[in-house]
Amino acid sequence: MMVKKSLVIFFAGVMIFLAIGSKKVLGYQETPPQPNYIPAEIAVSPSAQTVFSPQYRAVWNVYIQGEGSSYCIQVNWGDFCGSYKTCGYAPGGPYQFYHDFLCGGSSPFRQTWTLTGTGGPSSATTTVYK
Repeated sequence: MMVKKSLVIFFAGVMIFLAIGSKKVLGYQETPPQPNYIPAEIAVSPSAQTVFSPQYRAVWNVYIQGEGSSYCIQVNWGDFCGSYKTCGYAPGGPYQFYHDFLCGGSSPFRQTWTLTGTGGPSSATTTVYK
């Protein structure tokens, strides 16, 4: 009975070693600790708007929250005119963006806003009706 108990304890120890200890003993690299950043956030307003001729111009206010010192903002206009990327924004706002919806496509146009930088990425969507 004592031998059986000793074997159970021995095999339990081997299993624990294989599950935990072998990684350290055999030299497997552990994932280094990651910096602890507050997640970056982008907010865009208005979330929806209607544009009128002749310019079909939409205007947005963009706000950034985060603890980084410089962020990039990329927006896809959703109207076959491509996208726009600009960098160097500090947390805060409002930062004003505008776009003239003259390229085509059909309404509604959905914009995707992406913020990259410390604690990012973050994204938001808006809609323009023509």
